Amino acid sequence: MESVNKSFDVNEVFAGVEKSFEKYRSVNSGSLSENIKLYKALSVEVVSGLTDILKNISSKPKFEESEIANRFCEFVDEVSDISDSLWKFALRAKGGKVLISFLKELATNERISQIDKIFRSGGGHYPLVNEISCNYEDKFNELFKMLPEDYQNKLLGETISYEEGDKTYTCSLIGGTALMGF
Repeated sequence: MESVNKSFDVNEVFAGVEKSFEKYRSVNSGSLSENIKLYKALSVEVVSGLTDILKNISSKPKFEESEIANRFCEFVDEVSDISDSLWKFALRAKGGKVLISFLKELATNERISQIDKIFRSGGGHYPLVNEISCNYEDKFNELFKMLPEDYQNKLLGETISYEEGDKTYTCSLIGGTALMGF
């Protein structure tokens, strides 16, 4: 296990993450390319901060961890509910490393509910898990092996389908052909 930074102040880091998330939510000026750069940068700040928090709280005593863990999970759920595009921007930064590292940390800490919300985000016909499994296959496979077997089986058994005109398109949730659009 990694050594934990004893001077780590979870409240200070949470404040920074929350501030970055508020900035992310308020981006609305500038050109599209400027906004995309800003969205990516802020999503990396949020996800990196959440990863740091999770790495540091996982070694705390259970009593202290439960309060922090609840706050952490509520925040991740809030991001998923309010602005799930943040996860997609984080995935597209640094070759997927930032988001996938965060997902691995969630898996290590058995936060499957939060993983599932992130996996199912992204809008459109294809949830984010489909994009990750198609475009970051090696990294996804490492993460997938960390998930509980029952959850793996659930994901493997799911398909994605949508109708366009009189045609229905279907593919596997994991590894199926993803339409890339943003």
